[in-house]
Amino acid sequence: MPSPSHRRRRALASLIGAILVVIPTGAARAHVSDTPQPTNVVTLAACPVDGSNEFVDDWGDARSGGRHHEGVDMVAERGTPVVAVRDGDAEFKRSNLGGNAIWLVSATGERFYYAHLDRWEGSSRAVVAGEVIGYVGSSGNARGDHLHFESHAGERPVNPYPLVERACRPSLENAPEAPASRAMPR
Repeated sequence: MPSPSHRRRRALASLIGAILVVIPTGAARAHVSDTPQPTNVVTLAACPVDGSNEFVDDWGDARSGGRHHEGVDMVAERGTPVVAVRDGDAEFKRSNLGGNAIWLVSATGERFYYAHLDRWEGSSRAVVAGEVIGYVGSSGNARGDHLHFESHAGERPVNPYPLVERACRPSLENAPEAPASRAMPR
């Protein structure tokens, strides 16, 4: 039988997931665009890391330069495959902060950001959910091998933890109890 803290965590994850489903996105835009506007980010078709990984909800935690964490860090062994979470267009980019990174835009406009990759698989292109697009690493401003994964509704980042938890731990009943405290890469 799940512990009370496990049941509370499951209930909170369900509540956050329900909130994400009803958040209207794209409606506040005043300009007209040819780019499809996002609907609601509801599910991921695949776990972003295709292999053994660990993650906790560290959304909003302080980061260097006065920034706040806008994603979920998925700790995995260097070289673990990273996959497209939805069908869409993947654009491969490099920056000092994110290192080897990818922006994935779904056909309905949801945007996903992958950062700190060791390397990419191929180049910018149309992808299908589950297709390998890169490999876990620590490029850019990262400590330790991990994937930094973000979800965006329009231009606004949305906590991806509930989405990642549903995609990567489909059965919360069987998920291990999370440790009380764990240092994540920054």
